[in-house]
Amino acid sequence: MQIIRQLAFESSQCPVDEVVAELINKMPKAEVLKTLRDIISNATYTDEQIVEIVHTAWSQIQERQLWEGTFDSLEQLEQVMNYTKLILPIVQHSKKTDRQKLAELKSITTHWHLPMSEIFPTNLWPNIWSRSLLLAIRNLAERVPKSEEVVVMIRKQVERCLSRSSQGRQVRTTMTLRDVQEVIQEFFQPGGRVGGINGSNRSNEETKMRGWPGQ
Repeated sequence: MQIIRQLAFESSQCPVDEVVAELINKMPKAEVLKTLRDIISNATYTDEQIVEIVHTAWSQIQERQLWEGTFDSLEQLEQVMNYTKLILPIVQHSKKTDRQKLAELKSITTHWHLPMSEIFPTNLWPNIWSRSLLLAIRNLAERVPKSEEVVVMIRKQVERCLSRSSQGRQVRTTMTLRDVQEVIQEFFQPGGRVGGINGSNRSNEETKMRGWPGQ
């Protein structure tokens, strides 16, 4: 669905709630509920970003009481949209993911003894802190005592990506999971910055580092 692809693209540049709010604020009130229902009904829940878009769309319906004038109550809309089967699992998954992200953030800030706002400069912050990205950073925080060296290496990795980009093409300047993965490789590859990883021990360490997306 075109509108979902548009929201997915724009939410890679700005927070999801702002993107969805901007979309529906431009619409006649009569079209808003239909549009949000279409987003929820037609989305394929393949990644965290789409889940967040769907959760945000449902939250907008609730907060703006958009069922009024079309349905007798929110409960009637929930029945029509098969809330228990279609929407509730997404809402629960989103809340579970939020709790997991908070746990990863707490681990990062505990290991590096600083809040995230002091660990990474805001120009490196992604618009969405995915759990996979936070989990990768946590793996670094558990193994690298000082955050400063990690930040320098991530910034260099972002700059390398920028230098490889085509001239005139719009490119991102924030860190991604791939950037952190590259930094991990630099730290833990043979002869890298973190010693003591060789033979079977190094193999086990690399397996752990590759394992975060499914953890």
